[in-house]
Amino acid sequence: MIRRAYQAILLTAAFAAVSSANSVLGSLYPLGMPVQPRSGMALSMGHTWIAVADEENTMLGNPANLGNVDRTVFSGVISWDFLNIHQDDASSHHLAVFPKQFSLAFPLAKAGAIAFAFERPNDATVKYRITQRGGTAGLETVDSLQLGRSRNGGVTAWRAGWGMPIGKFARVGLGYAREYLTIDDTRISTVFGREFDVSTDGFWRKYRYDERDSSGYSGGGNALRGGVMVTVPKFPLTVGVTGEYHLQQDMTRISKSFAGGDTVLSSSEVTAKVQLPPSLGIGLSYKLGDKVLLAADYSMVMWNRFHTGGILSEPTLDYMNGISIGGQLIPAPALLAPKYWETIRYRAGFRINQLPAKDNREWAFTLGAGLPFKAAGVANVVLEYGQRTDKNYSNYHEDFLSFSLGIAAGRKWAKSSAGSY
Repeated sequence: MIRRAYQAILLTAAFAAVSSANSVLGSLYPLGMPVQPRSGMALSMGHTWIAVADEENTMLGNPANLGNVDRTVFSGVISWDFLNIHQDDASSHHLAVFPKQFSLAFPLAKAGAIAFAFERPNDATVKYRITQRGGTAGLETVDSLQLGRSRNGGVTAWRAGWGMPIGKFARVGLGYAREYLTIDDTRISTVFGREFDVSTDGFWRKYRYDERDSSGYSGGGNALRGGVMVTVPKFPLTVGVTGEYHLQQDMTRISKSFAGGDTVLSSSEVTAKVQLPPSLGIGLSYKLGDKVLLAADYSMVMWNRFHTGGILSEPTLDYMNGISIGGQLIPAPALLAPKYWETIRYRAGFRINQLPAKDNREWAFTLGAGLPFKAAGVANVVLEYGQRTDKNYSNYHEDFLSFSLGIAAGRKWAKSSAGSY
C-alpha cells in the first residue's frame, strides 16, 4: 500500500523534524538527553565539581564533599533553556523551563554530614510534527502525509548521602539513590489522499487514514555512589574520585497500536530486567588562597554495561567520555571592608563531552557570577552557550543557550563555646 511506503519514508525523515519541546537528538538516546543536574557553582565553572570542596555542592557529584559541610546548607537551581535547531536552510526556536536540582545537607558534628537531594539526570521530552507532499501510485493518490511524535518523561532520582573527614587531608562519602524511569511515547501518522472509486463511475473519493503507536515505559531501581577527596599537604591541590553503580531493576513496557481512531490493532506488555550504565569520574582542583580556584574533571559512562532486555533501544557506543575545566576568582576575599564587586565570585568554564550515541558530541562555554547576600548565602547567575552535533547528519546542529538561577545558603544552628564568661 502507498500509505505504508510513505510512512516508512517519513520515519527516516523524523530526525530532521522541527522540535517543539526539546532536542531532536534526544530521541536517539535510550534514556533521553542528559540534563547535567549541577549546583550553580559547578554549572558556571564548566560543570567541574568532582574535586571542588565547597558546601554548595553538598553531595552532588561526589558525596565525599559532605566531609566539608559544617553547617546546614540548601542548594537549588532552575534553568531556562533556549534551543535553536538547524537543518540545511531551515531553523526553529524553542524554550523549556525546569528545575535541575534541589539539595539539603545537615552536619552531624564529629559524625560528618548527611544530605538529601532531588534531581532529574535525563529528560526524554521530544515533540515534533512534519508534513510531506504525496504522490500518485496506480489508482491511489496521496495528497499529504503528516508524522508526529510526542515523548515525555525521563529519569528522576531521590538521593541520600553521608560523608565525613578522615584526618586533616581526606574526605570520604557514600550515597544512595532511588531512581524512577517513566516515558510515554506516542507516534502518529496521518495520510490525506484520494482513491479511484469504480462504483461511482470514475470519481475520486477523498479519505484520511490515521495510525497511532503508543508505548509506556515504567520502572524503579536503586543506585549506590561512593567518593573520596584527598588534599596534598604541601600544595593547595585536591584530588577527587567518584563512581556510581546502578542495581538491576524491573521495567515494564506497555504498547498499543491503533488505526482509524480507537480501533486496536495490537497490544502487548513486556517486563524485563534493566541495567543502567555505571559511571566513573576523577577531578583535580587547585586553590590559591581564597582568591583563585581552578578545577578540571574527566568523566566516563560505561554504556557497554547497559542492558534492557530489548525494552529500550540499545546504545551505539561503549563509553561516553567528557572533559570539563573551570575557574573562580574572588577579587578581595580577605578585606575587612571590601566593595561589593570585590566579593563577587566570577566564574567561567568549558566542557566537551560525548552524548549517548556514536558520533554525537556536545560542547559549551559557561560564564557566571556568585552574588553574596547578607543571609550567609550566594545567588548564582549562569549563562551557558553550546552546540550539539551528529556526524551522520552534516547539515544538522542544535545551538543552545541556558540561563540558570541558583541559590545556596546555610546557617550554623548550634555553636559550641570555647570558654565561659
